[in-house]
Amino acid sequence: MRDPERIDKFCERLAKAWENYPDWRFGHLMVNILSEMMAQGRDPFFPEEDEMIRFIEDYCHR
Repeated sequence: MRDPERIDKFCERLAKAWENYPDWRFGHLMVNILSEMMAQGRDPFFPEEDEMIRFIEDYCHR
């Protein structure tokens, strides 16, 4: 079983990254991030949380 602690850690980091776009709704944020991921030829279904949060942080901090 995966570590349930990863969920809170992920959500905390997501919240910090999202602060770079405070006017965006959650759906707006995720569609933009996932669209960018797919444009790079990556399927967002498969990354583990550590890889996904790095992608999100990179996207939100550029």
